[in-house]
Amino acid sequence: LAGMTGSIMRTGGAGNRTGNEIDEALEFIAANIGVHVGSDSGSASLDVLKKDFDFALKIFVDVLRTPQFAQDKLDLAKKRALENIRRRNDRPSGIASREFYKVLYGENHPYGRVSTAKGISSITREDLQAFHKTYFHPNSMMLGVTGDFEREEMLATLRNTFGNWSKSDVDFPSVPPVNPDIKRSVNHVEKDVTQTHLRIGHLSIRQNHSDYFALALLDDILGAGGFSSRLFQDVRTRQGLAYSVGSTLRAGNFDLGSILLYAQTKSETTHQAIASMTAHLKRMREMPVTSEELTRAKDAFLNSFVFSF
Repeated sequence: LAGMTGSIMRTGGAGNRTGNEIDEALEFIAANIGVHVGSDSGSASLDVLKKDFDFALKIFVDVLRTPQFAQDKLDLAKKRALENIRRRNDRPSGIASREFYKVLYGENHPYGRVSTAKGISSITREDLQAFHKTYFHPNSMMLGVTGDFEREEMLATLRNTFGNWSKSDVDFPSVPPVNPDIKRSVNHVEKDVTQTHLRIGHLSIRQNHSDYFALALLDDILGAGGFSSRLFQDVRTRQGLAYSVGSTLRAGNFDLGSILLYAQTKSETTHQAIASMTAHLKRMREMPVTSEELTRAKDAFLNSFVFSF
């Protein structure tokens, strides 16, 4: 419901414009507006040339404050979502990731739940309107602007544009804490394919943990660092066990995240790949990394920081 509310805010019309009219207006000035609501938070963005800012800002505010939620756009979004549900077992990698997080968090926890055809079919236009009315208020938002403008002039424009938007109490739903007591287990999904899609991992930390950056460097050295990572160098390059192999750290925003090792290997080399990957995980826990590995991971981290700007 949250995700669909975000997408239909953008496509379903706003203010006195239909969704198609918004598309045409933005296309004419080469601007872009996007709205996305995920599992933890939502965001909306406007990218536009300086000369067209005032015009596009009016549309942006309409999308945020007075979305129309056109029924035909909702129907189309539901059809697409139902088709994605129908086809999601066609991709073995998607199955592996989905079932991994079900095991890790529990299929009834929000971080382990997946959409169902029954759930998607039950969503109505009134549900979208109620969700928007409940959660979209200025006191639950942060606004950031970057570009070529004068600070005081921009602040005056924003105050004039958003200043009459009334605050309202927002009661966010409570989320049960993640159960950290996850027992070690081996789980498999039978599918008649020639390759095995592996997922190995466990719970990790919240993003505000003091060791977050150290763990991010560890993840880079282990498997997230591409060609130079240990998993790539050994499991793929030296042993030739997998074309795709690596690791991913997901630090949680509000609760425990995960650290995941993944690989795609031939069915007959499944056990060998698992043994190699778990051996690297054990080695990471028991032996210091080399100074060369640590320097490379730090340099990669620092060099990528420039893209934040």
